[in-house]
Amino acid sequence: GGGSYPLYPVVLPPGWFDLGGSFVDQYPENGAPRPVLGLSVWNVGQVVRDPCHWQGQGFDPGPSVQDLVSALVAQKTRNATTPTDVTLAGYAGKYLEWSVPADMQSSKWTDFDACDLSSDGVDRDFVSWFAQGDSQNDRYEQVPGQFDQLWVLDVNGQRFVVDAPYSPDPSQSQRTTLEQVVDTLGFEAG
Repeated sequence: GGGSYPLYPVVLPPGWFDLGGSFVDQYPENGAPRPVLGLSVWNVGQVVRDPCHWQGQGFDPGPSVQDLVSALVAQKTRNATTPTDVTLAGYAGKYLEWSVPADMQSSKWTDFDACDLSSDGVDRDFVSWFAQGDSQNDRYEQVPGQFDQLWVLDVNGQRFVVDAPYSPDPSQSQRTTLEQVVDTLGFEAG
């Protein structure tokens, strides 16, 4: 969306990649299955009530950290943890985790068989939210059983979500690496 946003540098370990300057992850090589591990930062504009049947139901949750957290916790089919106070990269906010139901049918990577068809007319997406000012830029989930660690932060008066997803199958070492990537996150004037 429009506006001035901070940069968010992170330190990436070997095997991690920068995807377009807005998402970093340990991406499957040559389409080979491997655990989902990533990090992205979002200026959320709209949240959907039902992530599987999301077409036409995006809504503005309100401007505050608490407004967004309340909307995320209320999202259907998510098993959100109770939000807690947190500080990340020197900024205060709320932390919660949620998941994609493990019993969702998925016949291919990032495709959920019973969910709404995306704007590309090809994929069936499980959508969490849309970016501020860009209804085509959505946060969709990758696999059934996926977990997302969410930090909803007030960064100098702007609300941002730091999303660190992981699939149900990473090793403890891989989870530790994801935590280390999150711990390197900073915010700098853009």
